[in-house]
Amino acid sequence: MMYDQKEVSNYLAENIDLFTDDHLAHYGMPRRSGRYKWGSGKDPYQSAARAVGSSAKAFHKAAAREAKAAEGKLSGVAKRNAKRRENTKAAKIQKKREKEEAKEAKKEKAKKPKYRDEKAYVKSLSDEELNRINKRDAAEATYLKNHPQQKSFPKKVADMAVKDILVPAAYEVVKEQGKAYIKGKLTAEAEKLLKDQERRARSNNRNRNNNR
Repeated sequence: MMYDQKEVSNYLAENIDLFTDDHLAHYGMPRRSGRYKWGSGKDPYQSAARAVGSSAKAFHKAAAREAKAAEGKLSGVAKRNAKRRENTKAAKIQKKREKEEAKEAKKEKAKKPKYRDEKAYVKSLSDEELNRINKRDAAEATYLKNHPQQKSFPKKVADMAVKDILVPAAYEVVKEQGKAYIKGKLTAEAEKLLKDQERRARSNNRNRNNNR
């Protein structure tokens, strides 16, 4: 059954007292166990303000708990994402490093000679290749002989000092030390020989005296 707006307005006007009487009577027994939310406290009447305040406080606590839990969850997710990004970045860096190391190893391998020694390398060359290499080496040697590298004045002085002063001085020192060493060796051997002869002579004289 449907009511129009006029009928609803008339009903509200006639029964205004039902909606303006906000006095709530106490329901339940006087305080005994304290487990009744609306009627077992020290106040024998219901307190709407207290109930509303309690509900609001509980609501705020629950909201705070949910917000904290959500924040913790987001923080955990953020940490996991950051860790994942770090691992991904580290993996990329490691992969790049390994790629560069492999590239360098390949270059070093390419630089190594194909043959173990020069003899095997020479035998692997054809006559034409060998003649071409020999001609090249001979031409380079002739060029360097005919066009010596110009030395600076300090370099010339240093070479002259090494050649004319240091080398002869070192030679003389070594020669003198060699003479002294040989002389010391000969002297030691001679002294040893003389001592051996003296010891034999004393031993022979002792034997003669005992025989008498």
